[in-house]
Amino acid sequence: MEFIRKRLNDRDIYPNIIYTLKSNLSKPEFYKLLQRSKVVFANSLQENFGFSVLEAITFGCIPILNNDVVYKELYPKKFLYD
Repeated sequence: MEFIRKRLNDRDIYPNIIYTLKSNLSKPEFYKLLQRSKVVFANSLQENFGFSVLEAITFGCIPILNNDVVYKELYPKKFLYD
């Protein structure tokens, strides 16, 4: 993660990116984060349904999703990456 932070700082875009590694956000914390977000990036290697992504989409976030999990069955190809 430190490598990613350094690369973003080098490009002066780090202040515009919100990310969290916390997996135990409360719903109010999570929704507050989504209200400030424009894109949701999901790179899970295993996902049963992806409720967090669906919640992000309801807040207006554009999804960028891994094509190897359930997302390919739920979302248009334009939101998937290999």
